[in-house]
Amino acid sequence: MNRYAVQLISRGAINRMGNMIYDYGNSVWLASMGTIGQTVLGMYQISELVISILVNPFGGVISDRFSRRKILMTADLVCGILCLAISFIRNDSWMIGALIVANIVQAIAFAFSRTAQLYGSEGAYASILTMGAIGSIIGALLASKIKANVYNLLILLALTGVGVFMMGLPLPTFLSFSGNLVCELFMTIFNIHFFTQVQTKVESEFLGRVLSTIFTLAILFMPIAKGFMTVLQSVHLSSFLIIGSGVIILSCISFIYVRTHFEKLI
Repeated sequence: MNRYAVQLISRGAINRMGNMIYDYGNSVWLASMGTIGQTVLGMYQISELVISILVNPFGGVISDRFSRRKILMTADLVCGILCLAISFIRNDSWMIGALIVANIVQAIAFAFSRTAQLYGSEGAYASILTMGAIGSIIGALLASKIKANVYNLLILLALTGVGVFMMGLPLPTFLSFSGNLVCELFMTIFNIHFFTQVQTKVESEFLGRVLSTIFTLAILFMPIAKGFMTVLQSVHLSSFLIIGSGVIILSCISFIYVRTHFEKLI
């Protein structure tokens, strides 16, 4: 393994750790603000998604024309300096604005530093990300129209699996890409209602511990999945069928269990 490979792997590990801490801190802080925090969280997510829609289509083109290594270094440096500067802000109002600006800048940097090809189609990854961003915005707008309960959460999770499943079907390219729109749409609604339930039903003194447990469980099996990715010789579209089916089946099993044991929650 050469020096550049080691640097790239180290960068990924540090980025992952930083993103986890960053997202965890933001979630705890915004959750502590009540209904205002929910509004800010919506603005926070929409600002990132709008920028992703506008910039993602150009990210792949620019990364092909210039040095990817320099793009990664520049993007990481800009984001690092920006986050460091924000850490010195003590006023909550200024902090909210600064976080939204930082999210916009990081969305731009992310669009240039993360590009790839899939489905054998040039620019496919940018199109998939754009579809996902559009789905997330639609989901954020529709979230208030759906009642938050365990029954609906499990249905939303199953529909997320349907979106993933669509990406593995032998459909026209545009329809396959639309699977990510469906996935992100229902995942956004699920996340909004899930964390709203956590925020309203958990005592404030235990909120940090509950959120840390949720995030830990969410990433518990990620190293195993990453290991499979490194072992497998290639990525097949059939993997989307397997993943989507798994999400749908687990959601259905959970739905049946809840209906059987926790009827009052539905």
